[in-house]
Amino acid sequence: MSKERRFRFLRYDAALVFLIFSLTAINSITSAVFIVLTTLLFVIGYLAIVRDFSRKYDWFFWYLLLAYILAYIILYHVNFFWYFFFLSNLLIYKYHDSWLSKRFISFHISILLSLLLIFFLPSYSTDEKLQLLILPVFIYVMTFIGKREYNDRLLRAKMMEQHKTINLLAAENERNRIGRDLHDSLGHTFAMMTLKTELALKLLEKKEVDSVRKELLELNQISRQSMQEVRQIISNLKFRRFDEELLSLEEMFTSSAITLKIDNQLANQVLSPVLESSLIMIVRELTNNVIKHSLAQKASLKIWREQGICIRMEDDGLGFSEWTGQELHTIRDRLEMIGGSIELTSPKNPTVLLVRLSEK
Repeated sequence: MSKERRFRFLRYDAALVFLIFSLTAINSITSAVFIVLTTLLFVIGYLAIVRDFSRKYDWFFWYLLLAYILAYIILYHVNFFWYFFFLSNLLIYKYHDSWLSKRFISFHISILLSLLLIFFLPSYSTDEKLQLLILPVFIYVMTFIGKREYNDRLLRAKMMEQHKTINLLAAENERNRIGRDLHDSLGHTFAMMTLKTELALKLLEKKEVDSVRKELLELNQISRQSMQEVRQIISNLKFRRFDEELLSLEEMFTSSAITLKIDNQLANQVLSPVLESSLIMIVRELTNNVIKHSLAQKASLKIWREQGICIRMEDDGLGFSEWTGQELHTIRDRLEMIGGSIELTSPKNPTVLLVRLSEK
């Protein structure tokens, strides 16, 4: 069974087993025929909506389900009020409607109409009427929880898709940077080496040995210099300076449609290799969290010296619903090794994180 079919079975099809409760209302052959036929119509209407039988008749099937539930509440028992969960299921997982959509409004009106009818029907006892006061509250609470969980799942799926895009963009940016470095350094070198060898060959034909020796010496020097440049490129791939990392971050935020403002007060200041490497990794982790998880539109990054190195990351995204002190464990592990701390100074609107690094 595919993931989609399994989800449909668990959320929609499996719920149909509760229609067996309708059979408890049978008290004669006439009522049995009526209940079986109307329940069969309910199943057809429900499955027609779930299976997208016809968009044209979607509203017809929706009102058919509403009419069935209202009729059974009025004709048989207050417990048929539970059947509103069938509609709640469709509103959350099938239609993804808001609370004020047309279908949700018809849902609200049907529940209100059921309440009014039952309270004025003499066939219902006082206990049953009191029971009815609890059922709508329970249905709305469960609908609210289900809707929130489903929206959270959609949000997580959206974030996962965004992560893939961001990772692809990061890899593409890195490939472009490497390509530019190789083109700028090796392209010019190979062009010079080609010219030098061509010139040496021409001089050799003229038997100008001293001139050939001179060209070969220069060619040797160019080759050595090219080797050093390649080593430098490889070294840069392993270690990037902090100002270079900030330029890369600006490109990443631009690609992610997030406005990033950087205030780097450490520009042109000397940092130890260990501190600079740690600073790069921590800033990278902070900014990755903003890009991948916050859904922010604006962010700001400030780095300055104040009894150590301070980093302030701010964004206007989702923020933290709760802060246990165990979040961002990757940054915490790194801070433990070098001596530092991280503090959430504002959980949301805006979200502000303050990191302090010791320079000792």
